[in-house]
Amino acid sequence: MLVKSQGVIGQVLARSFQLLSEIDREPVAYAHVVSNEKLLAISDLQGRFKLDSLPSEKCAIKITCVGFKDYKLSTNQISRHKVTKIYLKTDEHYLNEVTVKPENLKGIISTIYNQISNKYFHQRHLLLGTVTEEYVDTSGHVNMAAEAIIEVAKSGYSRKTRVGDVKLDKVYQYHDIQSDVKEYTYSGAHIPHRFDFVMQRFDFISHLDRYDYIFRGEFVSDDDTLEVIEFKPKDQLLGGDFRGLLYLNMTDSVFAKAEYSFAKDGNIKHQYESWKGHRKFLVEYKEHQGQWFLARVWNQALDNENNFLLRQSYFTNEVFPDSTVRWDENEKHLFHQVLVSEPPDSVNEKWSQTVVDTLLENKGASWKNKWLGIVANRFVVNLGVCGYFMNSGIYQMDGSVNGDSFTDEEKVTEFNLGLYFNYHFLLVEDWYLGLGFSESFGGDFTNKNFEVGLTKEWEIPSFRPSYIVTELNYSSNQTELLFGDQKGWQPTYETINNGVGLGMGYEVSLGHQFGIGVHYSFLLGINRSYRYFAQRNSGFLDLKKDEKSLDEAELVLNEESIDHKFLMQSPHTIKLVIRLGRH
Repeated sequence: MLVKSQGVIGQVLARSFQLLSEIDREPVAYAHVVSNEKLLAISDLQGRFKLDSLPSEKCAIKITCVGFKDYKLSTNQISRHKVTKIYLKTDEHYLNEVTVKPENLKGIISTIYNQISNKYFHQRHLLLGTVTEEYVDTSGHVNMAAEAIIEVAKSGYSRKTRVGDVKLDKVYQYHDIQSDVKEYTYSGAHIPHRFDFVMQRFDFISHLDRYDYIFRGEFVSDDDTLEVIEFKPKDQLLGGDFRGLLYLNMTDSVFAKAEYSFAKDGNIKHQYESWKGHRKFLVEYKEHQGQWFLARVWNQALDNENNFLLRQSYFTNEVFPDSTVRWDENEKHLFHQVLVSEPPDSVNEKWSQTVVDTLLENKGASWKNKWLGIVANRFVVNLGVCGYFMNSGIYQMDGSVNGDSFTDEEKVTEFNLGLYFNYHFLLVEDWYLGLGFSESFGGDFTNKNFEVGLTKEWEIPSFRPSYIVTELNYSSNQTELLFGDQKGWQPTYETINNGVGLGMGYEVSLGHQFGIGVHYSFLLGINRSYRYFAQRNSGFLDLKKDEKSLDEAELVLNEESIDHKFLMQSPHTIKLVIRLGRH
């Protein structure tokens, strides 16, 4: 897949250079500066590079970059007076060739990560490592730092074990406040007790066919040669919700590094808008006794508005296969005290125009495709099993048997299982418009429920993203009480309650597009109607349903005439749901 392409230079300056595209004046990043087959420099994201020393006059300097033509420059052409901006001529032929098909990238990434899952420790093992956390302002000063020795018990590639997830052994804290960084974190430096950033991070572009990819060339980092791939949401209906650069080592080790901007609705309104709007991370796996293990993770979150970074890192120091290490009570108590005294960091997410010059510029999509992408990425579907309970009502009978009049009253309660479907559309951040339907099956009672209304999500701190869900909607509930068959017809009493539905639930995200949860809801009836009718199935395979009216509140049971009156109550509902779609 590697495409060697050549870049160009027009005019150069005294050992300091900036490369720009001749067409749109955009910086040209990752250009290689080579002399006598030796790499002298690589341009940064602003197209800048420096030459600390120059080769001999006999050696030409060549600058190459994907999408641009070759340019050769001798040392006697270099000015020594000021920095010169160099405008590079593009080569559209190379630009077209280096566009990566999603199918090709799928193969590359799956080849890399299949090695990990196939070779990773499949038995229980323990990772002993060091976690650090730093708050750094834009001057580079470390205002706060924390460090801990932790143990992470794992039983496979993608999950930790429930026993001994994180064991706290030693704590180091450092404070040297020279800015107002502490005001924005609310808690100061703390032990990074949330270990989620250490886990898998490469799946942020899951569903690879939602993105367009462009190969940008090679980048050398710590003696590793990385392939640089730019990715961005497709300008189509089902585009992804990340954009940025992906770095892959596809030769002698399993190594992934990514820098990306993120927008929850799938389209970045402004790349500097929030703390969560820009992150960098690095994940590396290494071999130990013929098997792979998690070697290191590095994560950086940038808060542009308040001008500081949060940096987190983890390095595995030792690996212990078949570990049976467990927490004792003192360790549990110590860790609990840390969590209580050092709450998670929190910042205000506000719009900001602060520009950090190391970030990529977001050019956005066309107006039409942008809104199509927004709509497509706001859909959430909930499927599940629901249980109707407290379907209670008063069963009142007035009639006569053998000439004796009587009145009888009986309370009816039943529990029914059913299926549940709900379709959500994201309106604004954490607010959804929902449309749902559920129906029970089996038993003497049947329930059908239709609802349309608003749902609000409240994110709560936890290892996995989780949410409290509240619901307010218009709801219509139909309850049917089925009597015994009479001459091929089944008498039915139907009650329809219309009113306000209230609900609350808890959901846990198990991945970018998947989650589970439990919901509870009930109906405050406003309008109620009822009727008696008889129904039967007919036609091919009994697929047709026939109905006929009955005299009001009159049925013939055991050949006696009895009037029936019902005061049916609306059911309370518990739902076990599976969520398909992003939070």
